[in-house]
Amino acid sequence: MRYLLVTGELARGYVLRYAKLSGENFDVTSVPFPVAALLSPKNIINHLRKIDVKRYDMILIPGLIRWNAKIVEDAVGIPTYKGPKDAADLPVIAEYLKKGGKLSYTKPACELVGIESTKDFIKEYNKYVKKDMAELKKGEYIKVRNLFISKKLPIRIMAEIVDAPKRTKNELLKIASQYIKNGAD
Repeated sequence: MRYLLVTGELARGYVLRYAKLSGENFDVTSVPFPVAALLSPKNIINHLRKIDVKRYDMILIPGLIRWNAKIVEDAVGIPTYKGPKDAADLPVIAEYLKKGGKLSYTKPACELVGIESTKDFIKEYNKYVKKDMAELKKGEYIKVRNLFISKKLPIRIMAEIVDAPKRTKNELLKIASQYIKNGAD
């Protein structure tokens, strides 16, 4: 099968990297809009109408998009589903698809994979991070406390608490806990 991954401009390199690591036949197209999670159906449909999508068996849109992927499928005539929330999940999603796994119009692919695949993903992810850590020795990173940040590592999500000095300790802890619960590092 041949897949087309749709992303935004900023994530293109990141998505390409994990598409290649998946070993699957993924092509990547980036809509001329910076943030993939904020793409509208109109953005994606207009972009896809400018390229030859008929050569693809399936289109995967970003998993963080909050609308139904069927909108795109109806407009372009190619089965279209939500991909993973994070492109780093693509190797696991590729295995899931090879085993006959089905994707959803409304639920991100990573949520369909299940616990065993997540364990496999973590094992694979750690393998790639170890490989990338060798690159960090070349100085292509910044370090914030014990956190390495580099273009060569998976995306880190940081969050700011606005007006932190004006808030109580309990308010800060509540906000920070919520950010961590939602994926901030």
